[in-house]
Amino acid sequence: MSNSVGWILSLVSLVSLVVQVGCSYNPATKRPELVLTSKETERELGEREALKIKATMGLVDDAELNSYISAIGKRLVAQSPSEGFDFSFHVVDMKEPNAFALPGGNVYVSRGILALANSEDELAGVIGHEVAHVFGRHTGHRITIGAPLTLATGIGAAATSIVSPALGGLIGGIGGATQGLLLSPYDRHQERAADDLGLDLAAKAGWDPRGLSQILFALEREEDLQGGPGGLAFFASHPRTPDRVRDTKRRAEELERGQGEPIAATRVDFLHQLDGLVLGENPGKGVFVEELFVQPDLGFSITFPKGWKTQNTWNQVVAAPQEEDAVVILRHAGEGDDPMPVAQEAAKKQGLDPDKLVRDVEINGLKAVRSRSITGRSGFKKLAIESTWVALSGSVYQVISATGESDRERYHEPFVKTPHSFRRMTAADLAKVKVDRLRLYRARAGETVAELVGRIGSDWKPEQAAIANGVEAGTKLEAGQLIKLSKRESYRP
Repeated sequence: MSNSVGWILSLVSLVSLVVQVGCSYNPATKRPELVLTSKETERELGEREALKIKATMGLVDDAELNSYISAIGKRLVAQSPSEGFDFSFHVVDMKEPNAFALPGGNVYVSRGILALANSEDELAGVIGHEVAHVFGRHTGHRITIGAPLTLATGIGAAATSIVSPALGGLIGGIGGATQGLLLSPYDRHQERAADDLGLDLAAKAGWDPRGLSQILFALEREEDLQGGPGGLAFFASHPRTPDRVRDTKRRAEELERGQGEPIAATRVDFLHQLDGLVLGENPGKGVFVEELFVQPDLGFSITFPKGWKTQNTWNQVVAAPQEEDAVVILRHAGEGDDPMPVAQEAAKKQGLDPDKLVRDVEINGLKAVRSRSITGRSGFKKLAIESTWVALSGSVYQVISATGESDRERYHEPFVKTPHSFRRMTAADLAKVKVDRLRLYRARAGETVAELVGRIGSDWKPEQAAIANGVEAGTKLEAGQLIKLSKRESYRP
């Protein structure tokens, strides 16, 4: 076969592939685009990554709030003729203002962005923008052109940042570090296309399309308050452009608003959807009170070494000394009231003899199993590793301790004390756990936001409260005007 014939046949094959797989009209960009991933592949990819989002970031367990967000999302989706996507809508347990979508149809808004919203129109604009990214198959397009897909949720590098590289490798291998979350860094063209289609969807569904520019302006104010683009993770998967507020506002004014009543009839009804929302860190995933770690929802406490650096994520807690040459990891290891089977299974997976590595102990009245110190490797470093498994309320928790073999004796005491401090949470422990929640308050006639913050004793600064309510700190409020504020309260699981 000649080179020219082979080239022609290859070209014909490529054209055939394009026609079969993905050269089609894109509703987001309003033009044909080449996408070599099928919708089914994108759906499977999105579902796989959705499991990681749930495991590492967590979802807000509030049936009423989730139902409300889903109702907005479904109405937006109904305005597009595109098929082949299975949309679902979630509130992700993330304190930063953010919103993102996975290929196939999983759409997320964070607790942080809900706290900034002041109308259903604003939320419809945000969710519509994310729906548009899915309809536009922007992730599939990025895969097709070979663009890198990056972690852009702002949740960090999963604890490896507080230990040495050698121990970081151990965390990734044994401790279950966060990795592989798929979010595409959209380009400016895709961003503009998602804005345009999202505005169209919102307007057709009966919402005021100016809501998107309004919440973008609030996000800009929040970013400035936090010290610029590096201070926040909001819309981290979306390049920030200075003209975006202006462009979306101008585009919204050109659109005809369709028929459709708001799901929350009034602003007061909308704000009541947000009442009680957790702000800042969520104590439900555990909280440090100095060196004491309390997990109120799971009902246990454990004390880590004093002065050690700590990091808490949904799937593990990590502590390391300032020297970063040792590590203690707490994680959920399995189910059951007997830790022995879980410990034996873990030993088998590491190629060790389970009968020689584990022994029964009791820790604060709880069944436990502790391994003898074993030797492992992380890269070129030889490590001394110990594990303790403790059963509580149908779950088994593992405490892993590791350091260089030469430092085994130096860290013997904290490696023993930490797992042996694991216990059922006490009433005194729970009393130390506080939570910041969004609460609603009525203003007095002529009262400013700053004055209301002082009267209520909110832990928000006046500037933060003003941004969250879409006003200026010195604005004179009307009698009875409903204002969102952060209020610190005792936590109740």
